Amino acid sequence: MSTQDPLGLLEGYLRQDPENASLLAEAVSVAFESGRPERAQRLLDQAGPALLAHPEVCHARATLLLSQQRFDEAAVLFGDLIARGVTAPQVRFNLAYARFRQGAFADAAQILQRLVSLDDAPPESLAYLMRCLHHAGDTGQALAVWEAASGRLKTPQALGVASLVSLDTNRMDQARDLAERSLKDADGSAEAMVARATIAVGEGDHALADGLLERAVAKAPSDGRVWSAIAAARMGRGDVPGAEQAFGETTRYMPSHVGSWHGLAWCQLLRRDFAGAQASFETALALDRNFGETHGGLAVVAALQGREAEARQAIERAVRLDRSGLSARYAEAILGGEAGNPHAVQALAMRLLRDRPGVKGAVLLERVLGARVASKR
Repeated sequence: MSTQDPLGLLEGYLRQDPENASLLAEAVSVAFESGRPERAQRLLDQAGPALLAHPEVCHARATLLLSQQRFDEAAVLFGDLIARGVTAPQVRFNLAYARFRQGAFADAAQILQRLVSLDDAPPESLAYLMRCLHHAGDTGQALAVWEAASGRLKTPQALGVASLVSLDTNRMDQARDLAERSLKDADGSAEAMVARATIAVGEGDHALADGLLERAVAKAPSDGRVWSAIAAARMGRGDVPGAEQAFGETTRYMPSHVGSWHGLAWCQLLRRDFAGAQASFETALALDRNFGETHGGLAVVAALQGREAEARQAIERAVRLDRSGLSARYAEAILGGEAGNPHAVQALAMRLLRDRPGVKGAVLLERVLGARVASKR
């Protein structure tokens, strides 16, 4: 009996039949699925143009590109396959996944919307459709497709995404239920961990939140929403340096999310790093010039530094955009000599980041940071 592994056997068969497209596609798939992408690549490099153009080989090659995070190249190959009439659900899902990873959420959602109605849709289709809609800021549609989907597609991953969407739309009981159901499975999603941890922060259960977020960051270390939840948890227990570090990671992975720049700026203000806070608020301003709290934040920075004329101009802009904004009113109090000490700044920062009632009257920073300006990502 041969002691060769399956890949070795397939490579041996290929040496005997080098033009067999099905054999090459199988060998490439086995190579990268067994953690040997270099051997998969070598097999493809040895193939001629005609063999590489074969649909089976093209699909295996595109799937390898996905595993290498070469999403632009993968999307081209999957798109070419579909244009050539290869419309199997897995091919369409893979194209949608590549487009999702490119940040083309609307395109990916359009593909997935058609897929989820099929009986043989890949199980991950619903989770990624909701992710696309959530990233695009369409939380209402994300919940609608969740409610309309078949039970087969309501996987632990999909449960987790639905829990985070529920959190962001103030459906707190539903968010808790869906997150806990997702987390019963070993494949529970990072979204479920974030949603349940955020609720725990609001309830003051920092041990539970920390444990969940430790798991979430291990599962998704480059997910900005995970880091935003970590920042919220740290701010919730008064760990300003830790929150600032986490907000820094959040802005690294979600550079267009206005709320994350605000969180970073207020941490910097708490340390009286006025230059840093100014830069963070200005970054937020470049992303959205019509968000009143950004102008209010700049007014606070200017007021704390005694730049009265600049502060008053920023206050005027902030009030014009949002008459109920807290930052502008606080800047006015500083100019009037009524505030400005570090304790007052901390009180305002916490109020700004924790200004929505949550479970049992608790406050949830992460809902503000994640949902309040989700449309500004």
